[in-house]
Amino acid sequence: MSVEIVHIVALALVATALNLLLRERFPAYALFVSLLVGIAIFFSLLDALRHIFDALFGLAEKTHVRLPYLEVLLKILGIAYLTEFAAQLSRDAHEEAVAKKVELAGRVLILLLSLPLLENLVGAISGLLTP
Repeated sequence: MSVEIVHIVALALVATALNLLLRERFPAYALFVSLLVGIAIFFSLLDALRHIFDALFGLAEKTHVRLPYLEVLLKILGIAYLTEFAAQLSRDAHEEAVAKKVELAGRVLILLLSLPLLENLVGAISGLLTP
């Protein structure tokens, strides 16, 4: 695992240096380099993500957590990470307004996904409080 982070940091440093050289003359290429590096880092983490998902599903099975709750949590995490990635990419392209809209969309979708969990929580609490 520590070797992976060294490779990721090295890739990021090389991309940053390359982008510093490209940004003035060829801004489109700098954006392309940022996109490729972001995708490469994501794919390098797929094996670690698989282990995390396996551990979460195993934990849910042991603790008898209902699967839909875990699925909602994973969807929320996915939306959060994808939103952050897209917003940072927009910022790299100097599109702050687009980045803000992507972040807003991510927040709205996360809220939408969490509503059923909130309803269940309120129902459980009111069930405990009613005699």
